[in-house]
Amino acid sequence: MNVAFKVFIDAVVIPDKFFWGSNIIWLPQRAEDPSDRSKWLSSSAILLSSAIAYQVSPKFFVGAEARYLGSFTTIFPTREVGRAVYAGPTVLWKVTDKITFNTTFQPQIAGRSTSNPGLRLDLDNFEKLQFRAKLSIAFQ
Repeated sequence: MNVAFKVFIDAVVIPDKFFWGSNIIWLPQRAEDPSDRSKWLSSSAILLSSAIAYQVSPKFFVGAEARYLGSFTTIFPTREVGRAVYAGPTVLWKVTDKITFNTTFQPQIAGRSTSNPGLRLDLDNFEKLQFRAKLSIAFQ
């Protein structure tokens, strides 16, 4: 069973110039153990992110985003497996009134794994770098 609970918050800080957004996502999961079908496994993940963007021209925005990701062995985020913090630049290009392209590149700047607690990053559960690209097309 996969479910996602999401909260998105966006605000215009300075009209037509400066924008802020934040996301909270909780992903509880429960599934049969593939090696023992009489047992069930539980886990969850959380994502907290916040971003700012500045409009440098009518079609171009630049900004920065920070993201916290947590992985847990329980449905509710109580028994942590690992966590990671990412930060990096964002770019949005408004190609037309109905098409936008958004991208971000974020290295992991901090993290902790319960398997390797002495390391500076959590590379057991999360990637070292994250790159996202999104093309949005409005059909209305």
